[in-house]
Amino acid sequence: MSFEFLSDEQVACFGRFPEEPSAAELEQFFRLDRSALDALASKRRPATKLGWAVQWGFNGKSARSSREKGPVVSNDPMAAVLQYVAAFNRGDANAMAATCADPMQILDGMSPHVWQGPTAGEEWWRDVLAEAEHVGASGYHIVLDEPRHVDVTGEYAYVVAPASMTFTLRGEQVTQTGSVFTVALGKIGAEWRLTAWAWAKGGRPARSDTNGPAEE
Repeated sequence: MSFEFLSDEQVACFGRFPEEPSAAELEQFFRLDRSALDALASKRRPATKLGWAVQWGFNGKSARSSREKGPVVSNDPMAAVLQYVAAFNRGDANAMAATCADPMQILDGMSPHVWQGPTAGEEWWRDVLAEAEHVGASGYHIVLDEPRHVDVTGEYAYVVAPASMTFTLRGEQVTQTGSVFTVALGKIGAEWRLTAWAWAKGGRPARSDTNGPAEE
C-alpha cells in the first residue's frame, strides 16, 4: 500500500493502537455476545458466518482503535462507512459527526424520514434517542455484510451493503435482517466523508428470549 498521501505522523500511527490495549479489551475482538449470536444464526453459509463474525469483532468492539480518533485516512471509502457504523454502535454522536461532510443528508424509515444540512447527523441522532425512549428500545447494533457496491469515481464514492440490526425492545432482544445501507461519500483532502446515507428496512424483525435464538 502506498503511504505517499499520509503525513509523517499518520504513517507512524498507521495500523497501530493509539494506546496499549488491555487484555480485557483485546478479548472483546474474539467473543460474541448474545445479540451477536442471535444475529449470526440468520446467516446461511459458513463463509458468510465467519466473515460476519470477524467484521462484528472489528466493527463493534474496537473501542480503543485509531478509528475513534477522527475521520479515516484511507483510499478505501468503505473504511469511512465502517467507522461511521462503529461510532453508531457505541452511541458516539461526536464520532459519527466527524465522519460526515457539510452539508449531510439522511433518509431513514423513522419519522420525519429526511434530515439535511450541516447538523443533519446530530438532529437525526437526537430523534433516534427520542424515538428509543418513546418505544422502550436500546442497545442498537448494526453489522454490515459484504458490500454489493463500492464504486469510486474520482473524489466521489457509492457504497451499498446488506445490513442487520439488533436491539432491545422493552427487555426483549430483536434482530432485524434484510436491511440495506446505501451511502454516498466525497473526498475532503485525503479523507473520505459521508455526504448522504439511506437505510432501507428489511423484513419483519425476529425476536428472541433467554431460552434460545431468535425465531420468526
